[in-house]
Amino acid sequence: MRDWVCWSVPVHGPDGETVGVLDLSGRWHQATPIAELAVSALAQLVEAHLPVDAAPPAGDRLVLHLLGGAEVTYRGSRLALSPRQAELLAALAIGGPATLDELTDKVYGDRTVSPATVKAELSHLRRLLGGAIASRPYRLEVPVEVDVLELHRLLRRGDLQGATSAYAGQVLPQSDAPFAIDQRHLTDVALRSSLLESGGVADLLRYAEVHRYDEAILERAVGLAKSTDPLHHEAIARLQLAQDG
Repeated sequence: MRDWVCWSVPVHGPDGETVGVLDLSGRWHQATPIAELAVSALAQLVEAHLPVDAAPPAGDRLVLHLLGGAEVTYRGSRLALSPRQAELLAALAIGGPATLDELTDKVYGDRTVSPATVKAELSHLRRLLGGAIASRPYRLEVPVEVDVLELHRLLRRGDLQGATSAYAGQVLPQSDAPFAIDQRHLTDVALRSSLLESGGVADLLRYAEVHRYDEAILERAVGLAKSTDPLHHEAIARLQLAQDG
C-alpha cells in the first residue's frame, strides 16, 4: 500500500462543527496538485449546500462570543461566569471532548491546580447548562455556536469581508490559557494574511481598529486607496499615528 496517496479535507456544518471528511485516494503515479484543489473545492461546495434549517433553533443553543472578550448565552440568557469557567467552556466548545488532564493543560497550563478545583468548576458549568456537560471524556451535549469557528468558516469559504466584519477583537484578549493563546495566534494570522493578500481598504482598516500599530496592514490600505476614496486620508492619518507610536 506504499504506492497510494490520499488527499482529504474536513466538511463543516452550519454551526462550524466538523460533520465529515472528503477523501480522494489514488496511485502515486497518478498524483497531481489538481487533486488537492478539487477536494477543497468540493468540500466548500458541500458546506454551501448543507441544510441550515436542519440545525436546532438558535434559542436552544449555547452561544459563545470570544472575539474581543467572553460573553456566553444559553437559551437566550447570559451566563455569569468567572474567567476560568469561560475558558473551560470555550476549550470544550472549540477543541471538542477532552479528559480532565487535557482540559487542565489547555486552560491552566503549567500552573499548579488540583483536579478537585477543575472538577468543581466543571460541576458549576454543568448546573448552569442543565446537565449538558457529560464526562469521561468531558464534552458538551448541547448545540454550540462559537464566533471564532464562524470566522474561520467564513475564511475557508472565501468570504473575507464577512470574516473581517465578525472580527470584534482578539480571542479572549485577557486570557493566558494555552489554548486561548494558540487560538488568538491562529485567528489573527489567518485573517491578517488573507487581508494582506486580497483585502479591501475598508476591511484592512477594520482589522487595524484592533491592531492599531500594524504598519504593514495600514501601508497596504494606503497603497490601495485612491485619492478619491473617502478612506484615503483616514488610512494615511492612521498610518502616521502607527509610525509615531
